[in-house]
Amino acid sequence: MRWLAPALALVAGLALHVFVLRGLDLHDLPGPGGVLLARDLLLGEHSQGPASWLARPGLLLGLVPALRLLVAASLAAAMVGAGLAAAALAGRGAAPWAMLLTACWALVVHQSLLVDAGTPAWGLAWLGLGLGWWACAQRRPGLAVLGAALLALGVATKASALPVVALLPLGPWLRARGGLASKEDLGSGRLTSVGALAVGLALGAALGWALQGPSQPWLTAQAADGGGGGWLLAVLALGARGPVHGSFPVLMALAGLGAVSTLRRQPLVVGVLVVAVLSLALVGEARAERLQPRHLLPASLGLVALVAALSAWRRPRWLAPVVLAGLCGLALLDGLAFARAFSAQREQFALTAPAELPPAPGFLADRYADLPWAVLYESSLVGVAPLLELVDGVPGPVAGVPLQERRDAHLEVATLLAGAAYRRLDAERCCLRDQALEDCAREVVQALDVAGALLILPGKIEVAAPESQAFARELGRALGDRPRRPQRWRSVQGGGVGGDLPCREGR
Repeated sequence: MRWLAPALALVAGLALHVFVLRGLDLHDLPGPGGVLLARDLLLGEHSQGPASWLARPGLLLGLVPALRLLVAASLAAAMVGAGLAAAALAGRGAAPWAMLLTACWALVVHQSLLVDAGTPAWGLAWLGLGLGWWACAQRRPGLAVLGAALLALGVATKASALPVVALLPLGPWLRARGGLASKEDLGSGRLTSVGALAVGLALGAALGWALQGPSQPWLTAQAADGGGGGWLLAVLALGARGPVHGSFPVLMALAGLGAVSTLRRQPLVVGVLVVAVLSLALVGEARAERLQPRHLLPASLGLVALVAALSAWRRPRWLAPVVLAGLCGLALLDGLAFARAFSAQREQFALTAPAELPPAPGFLADRYADLPWAVLYESSLVGVAPLLELVDGVPGPVAGVPLQERRDAHLEVATLLAGAAYRRLDAERCCLRDQALEDCAREVVQALDVAGALLILPGKIEVAAPESQAFARELGRALGDRPRRPQRWRSVQGGGVGGDLPCREGR
């Protein structure tokens, strides 16, 4: 019965996740790398590194269920990690509150809608840190090794989880009842924990390195455009010009109160609060103008655990449960409001179906009345729904040009799922050395016609990848007259049957 409340919190969080998924149209697998993960699973590749390996066992259920299972498992891992971290700081009673807050928070709702390597990276990192802290507090070096290994594997899955590592060294100073280690415990117990965490990090790093894809080296630099100043957005809650969800001022204030409530027994909470805020600041500085609130999610574990530490407030005893229950309820409404706004933005630009979720209170809906363009652009392809419809029931092969951010993978995955062949068209694969693009494009169009292939081009050349825009323009000219009305996608079905497809295969 000791862990009944955390178990119920886990079930409630996953039920909320399923409820939101059922109310949204996510058939295009939105996310920075959703279709790339799907492509890996279909072709047996692992360009997305550990994320592709982690999703592969779920293929027994089908492609989309495998990816959704990966996301749900990542959410469950993050919830358990948050619960263990809170338990290590403030006792077992804090665990279910941390788990519920995690499930309801708008940042988590957003991340859980996306198919992306960052989702399992976040889940593994939070589970690893929570397990590492709890194991150190309980003086269980074997579990500490496992926790640190999971954290390192999360970082190897995507470098966005790296800020979580900054909190790990605080683990050896924890003990089961939430105080600083006693003087008698400064020797072998702490050294054992330090050694266990070091071994775990090394093992996780080695495993992460072994699972990397050939074109995705571990800890690839994620350079941000623009100058500094992102730290100000992060620490000051992403003010009026920044992204709108996350509620960091409230979270930081409550985390401060949580630290005060446990400070007498646990002076270490001051270090947790400081490291958490500095981590947020560094992430904001690194991302600069490209910062979105969800980029701050991995670094926020310390704050979530400290908010749950409010459960240690004992005078009066009823106050902490009431405050935490009200906070989780408000976070739930806020998360649903964001999910509706996210769906409305995708309905307008990605042309997906409208949400089937309960309406949010007006004051919360107003917060998300105008989501930043980056929320859509980093996760969804504009006009993706009609693009996928073009391939539905296709009788033969499909060909298309590379799109921005490798989003032509949407077309490739849809074609493969339809049981047809896909051919990626670019000058490097299709043209002879020193051949004029105009002549090459004409030959490609003629060969696609003979092969009976469906050629799909973007209506706006700017949608194509920069290096492929010139060739895409020549392909459009080779097709002849352009439609009088602007089209998001231009498709032409070849009239032949069974001819050879032009251009070399491969990415």
